[in-house]
Parts: sequence; C-alpha cells; structure tokens
Amino acid sequence: MKRELHYFIVSLTFFTRLPVPFFASFEVDDLNKSTKYFTFSGAVIGLCVGAFYLLLSQFFSLQISVALSMAFSVLLTGAFHEDGFADMCDAFGGGYTHEKKLEIMKDSRLGTYGTTGLIFIYGLKFLFLTSINYSLFYIFFMAHTLSRLIPLLIMKYLPYVADKDKSKSKPMATRVRNAYLCVALLPCIFFLLKLPLLYVPLLFGFGVSYHLFKKHLNGYTGDCLGASQQMTELSLYLTCVYMFS
Repeated sequence: MKRELHYFIVSLTFFTRLPVPFFASFEVDDLNKSTKYFTFSGAVIGLCVGAFYLLLSQFFSLQISVALSMAFSVLLTGAFHEDGFADMCDAFGGGYTHEKKLEIMKDSRLGTYGTTGLIFIYGLKFLFLTSINYSLFYIFFMAHTLSRLIPLLIMKYLPYVADKDKSKSKPMATRVRNAYLCVALLPCIFFLLKLPLLYVPLLFGFGVSYHLFKKHLNGYTGDCLGASQQMTELSLYLTCVYMFS
C-alpha cells in the first residue's frame, strides 16, 4: 500500500504543481508504474477546479467564474497538456515529413498553428461550459477524470516514436499493462454508469487521436498524449452541452 501511495504521489508530481510529500528515493520506472493513477490525478485536479468554481460562483457571474476556473486549471497543471496540444498543432500543421513533424514538436517556440489551436480550444471550452445547465462542479470533476484515460489507451495501442533520450516522458514511454488500465478505469466507472452517453466523447477522443497520430507519426510522443487529453476534455464538454443545455 505504501508503494502504491508513492506511485500516486509520483503521478501528482508529474501532472500537477500541487505540493506533495517529498520522497527520498525516486527511480525512473516509478513514473511508468504511476500511469495506473493518471485518472486518479485527473480526479484530484477536477475536484480542485470544481471547488474553486463553487467558491467563485458565490461572488461572481457564471462567465467570470468559468473563465477564472479555466485559468486556475492551467496554473494547477502548469499548462502541461495545453503545451502538448499546441506543439501537435504546430507539427501537424507545419510539418510535411515525419522527421520534420518530430523536429517541430521538440521546438519550444510557439507557432501560428499552435497559437490558433489554443485560441480555439480555450474559446470553445468557455463557450461550452457557459452553455451547460448542470452542476459545473460535477462537470469539471468528470471531464478531468475521464479525459486522462485516453492517453493511456494511446500508449497501449500505439508505439512511442520520439527520441527517448531527450523526451521528458521517457520513463513512461512503454505500452500500458492491462492491469494498469483496469486500475485507471476505477474512478471512471461512476461517471460512465451514471451517464452512459459519455462513452461517445471518449470513443471520439480516442478515435480522432489514434487516427491523427497514426497518420502523421505512426505512433505517439509525449506532446500527443497531452493533445489527446485536451481533445477528449473538449468533446466531453460538448456532449454535456447536448445533454444539459
């Protein structure tokens, strides 16, 4: 149990900027084993963002509360997934060869395609969230949890294609074990049983991500994982607009 708690803390350390207990020993394989807790980390992020929204909604309008909650989620994760989405947009939009796309992904500079992609994804998130006539605390909790399941599926069904020696995701760049995937599904079951229609955006997020990454790279990179999370989160919000507007 203590070791599993360690893996969960490693997951939080990697995906958030939350203060977590310091651990004296850390092995590179710990991050790979922490993949089973991706969705649990997403649940923590969703709870924090949802609670922040509830607090803001006591004092401000819906629009202001949503906008500040979105900003809070970026601060909470260090724009980790948004950065991957922007890099993917730049690479797939401006690269004409497999090698060029990988080269663009490694470039820390933000290009036109990435800037445009971020504007659209932030704008659509805001539009969708302010159109939902349902508890946004629940929506934030649900979306941040479920969307982090898709990177695991991408890791399981596609090969890693970037330079492992230079990648920040090197320790987890392996196919996900079935046992890890089963553990990651645990916090998702409640949402999927309560709202079965949520299977649709999950399948859509995985299908679109798999197709794009297979077509452009014949595999995935760390940036692709972040992009798949963002696209799935957005599709979950759109589904909620359909169900609750």
